[in-house]
Amino acid sequence: MDLWGVVPNRDGVLEKPEFEPSKLDYGPLVECMATCHSLTQIDGVLSGDPLDVKMFQSTKWEFIEVTSEDQHNFDLVISAIVRPKKDECGDTFKKIPYEIGIVRQFPFSSSVQRMSVITRTLNESQFHVYTKGAPETIEVLCRRDTSK
Repeated sequence: MDLWGVVPNRDGVLEKPEFEPSKLDYGPLVECMATCHSLTQIDGVLSGDPLDVKMFQSTKWEFIEVTSEDQHNFDLVISAIVRPKKDECGDTFKKIPYEIGIVRQFPFSSSVQRMSVITRTLNESQFHVYTKGAPETIEVLCRRDTSK
């Protein structure tokens, strides 16, 4: 199995497919791809649903299981941290760390056909919720008045 690519949506308009998701600007699409999964590491190897593994790997970010020091950085209990690999973002990473903590997971459920995560970006006060699932399930969660 492999990931063909992604089709970004900007302001309600579908853009051209991006066959290398790691080239996309950081934002909701990349953040969702990097966080909305139930992956874990076993002996240093990413493990979980094969589609989730491919989706995460396509971002070229790194997955870090949490240590007590990481918990302290986020001031709350998190299960994992994802961030761009240091070589992908150069010196910027050293000056301004861009890390997203996965605060809570709501694993995929066949009864609701979706999964969600709550995240918090390091040094930000707000939380974000990312959800993925069957298109017909996600559509009913969306507000029509917010589309163009």
